[in-house]
Amino acid sequence: MHPFDSREKQVITKLSLYLKAMRFFIILSVSLSLIITVSVILFSLFSDAAALGIIESLLLCMICAGLLFVLFIVIGTVSCYPGIHRITKQEALLRFCFRDEMIKYGIVGTEHVSPEWFIHADAAGVIAFRKGFIIRIDKVEEFVRRSIINAKITVVGIDNKSMIIISDYRIIEKFAKWLAQ
Repeated sequence: MHPFDSREKQVITKLSLYLKAMRFFIILSVSLSLIITVSVILFSLFSDAAALGIIESLLLCMICAGLLFVLFIVIGTVSCYPGIHRITKQEALLRFCFRDEMIKYGIVGTEHVSPEWFIHADAAGVIAFRKGFIIRIDKVEEFVRRSIINAKITVVGIDNKSMIIISDYRIIEKFAKWLAQ
């Protein structure tokens, strides 16, 4: 069995949803850090005008790559935080434990739709709601951003607070259908 197959069979947690949503940001930050590192090393090796030696260039690369990595992790965490916070709010208001619920219903993937739960995690964030938490849909809007059709849905929870959820149009459409059931 492939090691990644066994990971998909594990019951999901808030951490696994966070990591799934952060995958894009981690790959992007590592890729850009490698590009910067290779560029600075090549520049320092093949340029007569380079004022820094190879050791200083490597130190500069490590600092730049580290800062870039931290920057993308912070950006990704800020984009994922509302979804994770909504799960915590549901746990408090509906009095359940997310992990126990996932075990109870046998939910193992980071994308799941059932009568009890709607779960989706990607670079746009985490959408995870238990049936009964949302009492109504206020509005659904679609918009185009960088030639991608996105949608924004405004819903009201049992605490009478509005929540705005933005994601790919197909995901929001699926979410709205799940809420209407």
